[in-house]
Amino acid sequence: MTNNEIIQDDNDTIVSWTESLSVGIEFLDNQHKHLIELTNELYRAYMLGGNTLDTVFHATMRRVADYIRLHFATEQKLFKLIDYPDSLEHKNEHDILVYKVIKTLKEYQWDKNFVPLDFVKFLKEWVINHVAKSDQKYAAFYRRART
Repeated sequence: MTNNEIIQDDNDTIVSWTESLSVGIEFLDNQHKHLIELTNELYRAYMLGGNTLDTVFHATMRRVADYIRLHFATEQKLFKLIDYPDSLEHKNEHDILVYKVIKTLKEYQWDKNFVPLDFVKFLKEWVINHVAKSDQKYAAFYRRART
């Protein structure tokens, strides 16, 4: 089974995009959707277990680490453009997630007691809560700044 087959299997998802998560900025919504897709890919790898868990979960964790850095850099550029007053607080939330993902990658490589589902649940909750709360704050500020 390839990574693409896992990504295309929509029967096993732990989180779904809803319009209530939209920040109203298309390129950021698309990035948020991709983070949800990566979370679901981790979940499917966990559910399939065995070699899929070993190979796909680790590779997807690396992709998550890379993608969140890209996504967070994109948001930070927007914050500078709109002079967002809470950018430092928002960046701190991002830094905490980056640290957790890097720490988890190391744990996954070296700790035989690592529980992949615990990380998947954490990532799901973090993404949903962050987008639904923190990202909505900058979205509202962005809309006000444009009027």
